[in-house]
Amino acid sequence: MIPGLKPYPDMKDSGVKWLGAVPAHWEVHRLRNVAEMRVSNVDKHTREGERPVRLCNYVDVYKNDQIHSGMTFMLATATADEIGRFRLQCGDVLITKDSEAWNDIGVPALVREVECDVVSGYHLALLRPRIGRVRGDYLFRAIQSLPVTYQFHVRANGVTRYGLSHEAIKSTRIPVPSAAEQAEITRFLDHADRRIQRYIHAKQKLIGTAVLNNRNQTALLNEYRDRLIADVVTGKLDVRDVAASLPDSSIDNTQAEDETAPGNNAMLAVGDNQGQRFDEGYDAKRRRKTAIAGRDRPAHRLDTDGAEKEEEAALPSEATKMTDWSTCPAVERKPGKVSGAWVFAGTRIPLYALYENLACGATIDEFVEWFPGVDAQQVQCVLEFEANALRKTLAR
Repeated sequence: MIPGLKPYPDMKDSGVKWLGAVPAHWEVHRLRNVAEMRVSNVDKHTREGERPVRLCNYVDVYKNDQIHSGMTFMLATATADEIGRFRLQCGDVLITKDSEAWNDIGVPALVREVECDVVSGYHLALLRPRIGRVRGDYLFRAIQSLPVTYQFHVRANGVTRYGLSHEAIKSTRIPVPSAAEQAEITRFLDHADRRIQRYIHAKQKLIGTAVLNNRNQTALLNEYRDRLIADVVTGKLDVRDVAASLPDSSIDNTQAEDETAPGNNAMLAVGDNQGQRFDEGYDAKRRRKTAIAGRDRPAHRLDTDGAEKEEEAALPSEATKMTDWSTCPAVERKPGKVSGAWVFAGTRIPLYALYENLACGATIDEFVEWFPGVDAQQVQCVLEFEANALRKTLAR
């Protein structure tokens, strides 16, 4: 499914049972050394004399990989000191620290964007990456990996309710590559994760949710996703070459850059914008995808003479970067045609236009209507081709 992956040439013992061997040039650090931990005591109650806030609570973190301004948060109140300590910033990582089940401990979520009135709630630990040590998006992926999750599980105490002590969280160890490799790892995993979700979403459009809800298939996809994250975060797979060809859709993680770099404190600043600075590519993509919310036009358009707009043609193809499409009869790629992107055969319609529009909520019939020259059989062939590629990978 993902050509070009190979192990790092030189590995060393991490000294941590759960992590095993890591690349020889990587470091291994306790969480206390790479992030500041703040355990919230803000609850859901409203008290007179306190300031109104919106509360990011346990369920918000448990059910979402990312925390963003589009979510609906619980209304509560907090003191000025609590707001100062537990107000969320872009790049923070939240984890569940208490639960009725031991395997629900340590579930992470990455803060992508929030307004200045959103604070961390009770039963959560807020991890704020230290400047120059770790990126927020990499920290999220590291904690999401099984070798790190297992450390939380074995340290959880309780009988009917389980919890992590402050020391248990701070002493958990994670692999820490260079800032550049952190960016490459998160870029790769973001795209791989989106591909799995895209496959699920596309199959829903094609054959309906009844077939897709097969529990064995879903479990297999989740197992593959977990294994991939663990192998990449611990250096069992070297994704640097593949990641270099992928667009960076991550947030602007200046925490992992040199402390002397200009603007390096932007993500940690407490002000009107609360560090909500995005990578321009991510923000532009988000705006494009909201364009068809009213179902009035496709996310990827053609101009009046049927030729693809130059600025759209230059956009990186997320759908084609992770799959070898060379044997798919429904698509083609020619030098000089749509900047060399994979397109539907006999057209100038880029393949990634299909996935962007499906992700925006369009149906296959709508896509075919919006893009003359592409028929439903070609779309079905593309979706089945990617499904078969994924199944072959899962069967390994």
